[in-house]
Amino acid sequence: MVRPMKQGLDYFPMDVSFTRDVKVRRVHMACGMESIGILVYLLSLIYRDQGYYEKWDEELCFLTAMDLHLAESLVEQVVQKAAQVGFFDGELLADWGILTSAGIQERFLAATRKRKVRRLIREYLLVDVAEEGKIELHSVRKGPQLPEKNTENSLESFAGAEDLAQGDSYQAVPEKNGAEQRLSQDRHSLAENAQSEMQQLDAQQPQVQPQDFDWLSLTAAEPTDVQLAESVANPADREGMLRSVAAKNDSESEKTVASDYQGPDQESQPAPKVTSLQKARPNKAQIQRTSQAEVGSRKTALATKAKVHSQTALERENWLANQRNRYLLAPERFTLDNRYALTPDELAWIYNGAQ
Repeated sequence: MVRPMKQGLDYFPMDVSFTRDVKVRRVHMACGMESIGILVYLLSLIYRDQGYYEKWDEELCFLTAMDLHLAESLVEQVVQKAAQVGFFDGELLADWGILTSAGIQERFLAATRKRKVRRLIREYLLVDVAEEGKIELHSVRKGPQLPEKNTENSLESFAGAEDLAQGDSYQAVPEKNGAEQRLSQDRHSLAENAQSEMQQLDAQQPQVQPQDFDWLSLTAAEPTDVQLAESVANPADREGMLRSVAAKNDSESEKTVASDYQGPDQESQPAPKVTSLQKARPNKAQIQRTSQAEVGSRKTALATKAKVHSQTALERENWLANQRNRYLLAPERFTLDNRYALTPDELAWIYNGAQ
């Protein structure tokens, strides 16, 4: 059985002036004396487990608080303050939820230089590892990741594929097997045949030239009978058409007079004939009947208006009485209804009427 490769460290160095560091002092002043023990405890976890970082979550916060017999809120406050002053890297804590720093990673690399292979995560690094020797870089991102040494070659192959796609899009597709290649060729041929058939149909269809529409004909007025009669060239035909138009106008005038002036008491009397050169005037009796009808209609309208006004006034009085009764029954729960606009006297009557 292969022995598992160790990732963390058995010990880590600590300066004798650890408590006099400016970052530690700022955390100490903000969170109290317990913050020193919390920082040392977290550094021990980082170097022991992963060597250069540690995942920070609610579970680790709870375990830290339980081991040190402190409140979880205090542990969380110390971590956030340490990230704020730069003891831990704030960006990696916010983006990836880990506790690390450039100094922690430098100490880890210096302590593991004699190892054959060191496995590191690319997104967590804050230092340059180009000159560190045997290092395997991994990624925590989803999806396949290409090795760094093949990145340049992959970019060149992608550029070549793009140039081929500009020349012929079907040649840039990689060949997987014979069936897929034949299928793509059949689709390409079908598309070309359909395009050629559409071009032939377009060529066979006659080209219809657009014609200018006479928009003035829509707004032009229709000619009258008199204008049509005057447009006739023959004098005899023109005179006959004018006579027929005059007779038609006389008949229409007689119908208008009969419908306007034929009252209920004149049904037996024939309507007066009015020619196109004579105007009909109403007699004195018709004028009196018209004036009496207008006076009657006005009286009816005034009576209806007075009735509506009296009904509205009655409804307003009932509403005022209802408001006062509600106030007398439950003054503490009373709210005034804003259906009508109230005067100061009406408000005083509602609130002080029972006093």
